[in-house]
Amino acid sequence: MTPKEAATLIGVTDETLFRWRKDGCGPPYSQPSRAIVRYVRDDLIAWMREQQ
Repeated sequence: MTPKEAATLIGVTDETLFRWRKDGCGPPYSQPSRAIVRYVRDDLIAWMREQQ
């Protein structure tokens, strides 16, 4: 999922996801290149459950 799609799924802004990546926290993601960031839906759901 793109950061925008991931943000929508978990109920935050894509700017929040960017800040979390910069700060080294938040849900797991992969960055296959400098310009591309992707999230796995199942990882996002598991991360959300851990936050409750």
